[in-house]
Amino acid sequence: MQICRRFGAKFFCTVLAVADAADLAALVDVDMESIAVILPGDDFKLIAQQWLTANRRAGFDVIFNTQSSFPCTAVIDLLKHMGHYIHIQRIPSDKVDIPSGAPTTNVIDVSKILKHQPSKVVSCLSALLVSHALAPFKVPLHAMLFSHFATTAASLTSSTMSLVAIPEMLESGRIDPTVQLFDPRKTYILLGGSSELGVRIARWMVTCGARHLVLTSRRGPAALTKIDLMYLHYLRSQNVSVEVLSSDARDRRDTITTINRANEIAPLDGIFLMTVVLHDATISRLTQESFDDVYLSKVHTLNTLLSCVNTTDLRFLLLFSTIGSVFGNAGQAAYCASQS
Repeated sequence: MQICRRFGAKFFCTVLAVADAADLAALVDVDMESIAVILPGDDFKLIAQQWLTANRRAGFDVIFNTQSSFPCTAVIDLLKHMGHYIHIQRIPSDKVDIPSGAPTTNVIDVSKILKHQPSKVVSCLSALLVSHALAPFKVPLHAMLFSHFATTAASLTSSTMSLVAIPEMLESGRIDPTVQLFDPRKTYILLGGSSELGVRIARWMVTCGARHLVLTSRRGPAALTKIDLMYLHYLRSQNVSVEVLSSDARDRRDTITTINRANEIAPLDGIFLMTVVLHDATISRLTQESFDDVYLSKVHTLNTLLSCVNTTDLRFLLLFSTIGSVFGNAGQAAYCASQS
């Protein structure tokens, strides 16, 4: 829940009773006026919708359910268009009643994850520890059980936080189904990434665990738009290290400098090759020089990169291409050839 709040996601949380809500509010520092208590028999969909309207929210990013008897079908349409329905299966024998209509649905059996994929758990815990070191969470001094309170409640006024409490339900929070794609202890390079696409990929990488990013292009920071700068300012405000370098990826010296700089920040884990040059022209008007400029922006850049880095030390090297290299585009023979 604290991670959800830290990243600004809006989630549908359930607890058993008002007493639970009070303890929860104290634990994670949530204002009690931000909690809507819904009594048995109440139209919880209507109340949740009223809460969203009052707080000018389009919907929830996550509905997190730990109990199949909860009638989530009624509130599925309150999820955003990229929202997630996540169900925690407490024991394998539990019946899982998955409502239809959610953009993304996940069923999680923690015991199976621990048994078959312990590395994922270790990776997630590691990321949590890194996040805690950068900006400490509010950690409880004792374990709290939410299952021993009476199901009594009183009406409260909802306000600004994204928390809805439902009596007779277990506690819940938000889990990102993208899990931990990137190691927060490593650095990632986006060659040719100081552009709209590169900046937005950087934003996505951060939501998936990345904390150290290096974006490059021949123009470097001068290639960034005002919107790009706003994105980067936001990332840095979240304690993310983002450097934008002016570097010609076709030049071996520049590439080595970029790789060395990345390793100074943290060990290099992966590289996105996003370089591209456009000189659109019909074949009859396309000079050899123009063709080479476009073609080598991909091919020569890749060869240069491979001569500067030991790929066995990388977890991935991702090459960007285009569907235009399959179908072709008028006036883009050089571009399609380089992408292919």
